[in-house]
Amino acid sequence: MEKEPAKPERAHDLEASANEQIADAIAQAQHDLRNPLGHILCFCEILIPQAQQSQDESLTQGLKSIDATAAQMVKDINRVLDPNSSPSSQDEVGRLQAQLREQTSQILHIIPSLVARAAALKDDLFTTDLTRMSDSARRLGSLVETALSFYSGRNN
Repeated sequence: MEKEPAKPERAHDLEASANEQIADAIAQAQHDLRNPLGHILCFCEILIPQAQQSQDESLTQGLKSIDATAAQMVKDINRVLDPNSSPSSQDEVGRLQAQLREQTSQILHIIPSLVARAAALKDDLFTTDLTRMSDSARRLGSLVETALSFYSGRNN
């Protein structure tokens, strides 16, 4: 007959399992949030040179602003949701979530004026890519609200 593991061992196993689940959730959140940001950054990489060629300074500056904001968002996500370091506090994740929410709103606020500028240039491909960028930003906004929800029940 096998002996039942001592209670401290079971507690340790439960804690290890919980920590593993948290690490998996952090890695998934990091991946989920970076995915639409990758799309936004790629669109900027393609569109900024086109905007520069069009010599539309407003279009170029708007895209550069989006590019810089998205790059900063990736850095912040990597810093706070680093699966190789100790888990961030609930407060820190809450601040990240608020910051990402604001930055996503900034991106979504800029895009319509860029679409109008592209339409004035009669560049349908540019407009299509800006619409896709907007779709990625809206997806990011949705993920900001859901991807970090696993932190709401943590007590640290």
